[in-house]
This record gives sequence, structure tokens and C-alpha cells, in this order.
Amino acid sequence: MKLRTLLSQDCVSIPMLKQLNGIPVILSYLKMHKNPELQAEAAWACSAIAAGSSDDTKIIVEEGVIEILSYLLTTNNVEVKLNSLDALSNIACDCTKYRDIALKKDVLSRLIGIIRHEPDKPLPLIRSAASCLSSLCGGTPQPDESINEHALPIILSLLQSEDDEVVASACWAISYLSQGSDTKIQSIIDSGIVPYLVRLLDSKNPSILSPALKSVGNIVTGNDYQTQCVIEANALPLLRVLLENKAFRQEAAWTISNITAGNSNQVQMVIQAQLIPPLVHLFTSEDCEWDVKKEAGWAIANATENASNQNIQYFVRNRCIGPLCLIIASARNDDQLLSAGLGGIKNILNAGENMGNLPNYCQLIAETGLIHYIDRYRRTAQHVRTYKEHHSPTNVSDLIAAANKEDYEKDPNSLIEQIGRPFVKSESGKIEVDMDMLKAMMSMEISVIDTHLFNIEQIMSYFKHTQEVKSHFDRVYGVQIQIYKEEPKEYQYLIDTIEPVQISTPIEDDDDNLSTFSGTSSHAHSTIHKKKKKKKKKK
Repeated sequence: MKLRTLLSQDCVSIPMLKQLNGIPVILSYLKMHKNPELQAEAAWACSAIAAGSSDDTKIIVEEGVIEILSYLLTTNNVEVKLNSLDALSNIACDCTKYRDIALKKDVLSRLIGIIRHEPDKPLPLIRSAASCLSSLCGGTPQPDESINEHALPIILSLLQSEDDEVVASACWAISYLSQGSDTKIQSIIDSGIVPYLVRLLDSKNPSILSPALKSVGNIVTGNDYQTQCVIEANALPLLRVLLENKAFRQEAAWTISNITAGNSNQVQMVIQAQLIPPLVHLFTSEDCEWDVKKEAGWAIANATENASNQNIQYFVRNRCIGPLCLIIASARNDDQLLSAGLGGIKNILNAGENMGNLPNYCQLIAETGLIHYIDRYRRTAQHVRTYKEHHSPTNVSDLIAAANKEDYEKDPNSLIEQIGRPFVKSESGKIEVDMDMLKAMMSMEISVIDTHLFNIEQIMSYFKHTQEVKSHFDRVYGVQIQIYKEEPKEYQYLIDTIEPVQISTPIEDDDDNLSTFSGTSSHAHSTIHKKKKKKKKKK
């Protein structure tokens, strides 16, 4: 009687259950097929236990509860099936080991049977089945790819439900199944799910919109054909609207960045959908977080890779240079983002040279202060590279550890003396120290440093090898560029306080669209640096 009372409470006390030897009793109740009311209470208790800690879940799993609950899905009692589904959903969420056990015990096929064949299809039961299906699709590592064949047809039917909770669970299931290989993504496309999924990007319910957007974002990480399927489902206008939604603009920008990483036709479609201006606008929005700007920067940088010269001109007219310069200056600890930003600037300069617009493009870039920043970066990188070449990994690790000590924060010169003096002296004679840049480089592999140096040298070559640009740049900054004989790729020209002049030759007579973000080079030094790794959140 005590156990029945305990089971009827709002929460289950695991210590009390152990004291009463309650776990075996609960399992015995699950097997009382002539007493479905007691079975339902016992299944509810299992659900409550599995909703607790992993240790609590382990107790009932080791007693064989998964197989028992799976069998209960075949009973005729709705309450027993509902509580069993909830318990199995919580257990499958606990770890992939339990999820895989559930799949081997026919939980998936039995819940599909409930969704398809249950008389009258009571809504609470369908909700629990959809939630359990989502749990079976989730987890890392992912379930075997064969799950797609069985799950996707029923997910498609759930997406067409009129109940938001059911639709949300179906979207979460897709968000899990769409992570991974192009083969998995293709199975989702072949199922006919994409058009229904894209329509949900217009949902006003955040519980639906969030997993739907994640799913669409995952699908466009696939090949160009798979990305095109999303575009043809009319996703681009909906993504443009989501860029204005503070809660979803980061995920929307990430999704767009994977679309702009596609082919040149897809970049053109992004332009025609007018997605570039709102991406750029995110950089001028005062309430926009850096993580959002970073994704928008990725979208712009990716777009330059396969863009035509005319498209590059469009990007410049729509002020894309400023964002690219900003992400370069803010990406000290993010090798991929830095490479993307440098690549974007290099692509713009290359197109400018092809179209005869190189002087204008170079001036726009110079006015952001980027050349000052990457010259400092290059000097630092060269010194760090030399140090790493001539010192053991232990020496390097010790120096990185030392760089994090407060003594070096107060007196960074003592650290710099060990590496060399990679910084340009200011007018006061003091060393300009960027400790974040220095520490980030000390943690890089030499091959990564070499890649950044190569990209920087290519960018700087556009400023040096065109006499017209060199003369124009000299006039803007009021100093002469000195090309050293011993180091022909080195500059000495940077003065932070010089105000940039206005563009004298506008591109396609569009003065308004040529303005950049920062007027002086001192604005280029952002202290924000995050790791670029898109985390796909689970339910």
C-alpha cells in the first residue's frame, strides 16, 4: 500500500523506492496484464525515474525495463501505451546506449504502428509517440542510417498535423536526422519533407520555428543539389524575414552562410532575394551580438568565393568590405573565420583588378584600418613562427602559460622580449602590444600561421604592385610607403590619427553605397574573439 501511495505522488523518491525494495515491485506491476490501471501507474513511475539522474535511469534499465515497456506498446490500453512511450522517451534521451537498446527492442516499429493504426488517434497518445520518435532519432553518435527509411515517412505525416506539439517533435526529429552525411540529407529530400519543413519557417510558434530552422540549416550543409532543393522550396524570402527576428537571426545567418557557400547561381539567388543588405545591417545594429555578426560575416565571405565580378561589385556597393574587415580584426582565436575574412578581401581585390576598380577598392579597405591591423598581425606571426621553429613544444607551452599570468598582463614587454619585438612602435616610443593576438598565435600550428601569412601577403601585394594605388594610398595617409630592399614585402606607413579622405571616384556613380563602417584605423581593433563552431542544440 505504501508503494501505491508513493507511486501516486507528483514525484518519485528514488531513496524511498530503494528502501521499500520498490524497483522490482514496479517491474512486476508492469507485467500485470490483467490490471492495466496498475500497469499505467508503474509505467508512469518509470517515466518519472528516467526523468531524473542517469544513475536513477540506470537502475531500471539494468532490470530490463526497456523490453517490458516496448511490449506494453502493443496493449489495447491507451493510458498504458501513453505512459510507456513517455518512459521510453526519457530513457532514450539519457544516453545513446539506451536509445540503441530501445531501437533493438522494436520500440520504433511499435510506436509507428500506434501513430498509423491507433483507433481514433487520441491526441495525448500521438504527442507522446511523436516525442518518443524524436528521442530515438537524437543523440551522438547518431543512430544507424537505416532509421531514416522507417522514420521519415511517419515524420512527414506528423509534420502535417494540426497540433503544434506534434509538429514541433517531428521537426526536432528531422533536426537530428539531418546532421551528418549527404546520404542522410538526401534521404530527407527524397521523403518529400523539405517543402513542408520550409513552410514552417513562417511559423509564429517558437517551439516549431526553432527546430524547423535548425533542420533547414542542416540540410543546406549538404551538396549543391540539396541546397538547391531548399532554395526552390522558397526558403530565401523566409530567411530574410528571420534575419530581423532577434531570437532566430543567428541561426538564420548561419543557414544563409551555408547557402552562399554553394555555387555561383546560388550566390546570385541570394543576391536576388535581397539577403545581403540585411546581413550587412546586422553589423551596424547596436543590439546585435558578436555571434550573430560572426555568422553574417561568414555568409558574406562565403558569397565572395564563387561570385562573378559583377556580384563582387554589388557586394562592394552594399558595404560588404566593412564587415569582412571587422571579422578579420576580431578573429584572433578563430583560424577558420580569419581565413574566411582574408579570403573575402582577397576575392574583392582580385575582382577589382579584373574590372579596373582596384584603386577604389583598395581605398575603401584602407579606410577601415585593415592594412594597419594585418601588418601588425604579419609582423607578430613572423616572429612567433621563428620562435616556434627554434624552440621545443615544451618551451612554447611554458611561454603560453606565462602569457596568462597577471605579471605579463601588467608588464607584457617581459614576455615580448622572449619572442622578439613584433610590434610597430607608436609615436611615444612604446611598444603597441596586442596580448590576445600574441597568445593566440603561440597556440597555432606553424602550418596555420603560414596559411595566414600567405593570404596577408597576397592582399598586401595589391597595394604595392599597382603604382596608381600606391600613390593614392600615400596621399590618403600622408606618408610614403617604404619598400625595404632586404624585406621587399614589408611596410612602414601606418598612422592611426590620419582621417581618411572621401572616395573621389565612385563605383557606378553610387556615392551613398560606398561608405564603410569605421572612419579611422583605430576602430579596427576589436577585442571580441569566439571559437567558430556551430553548436546544433538538442531538444
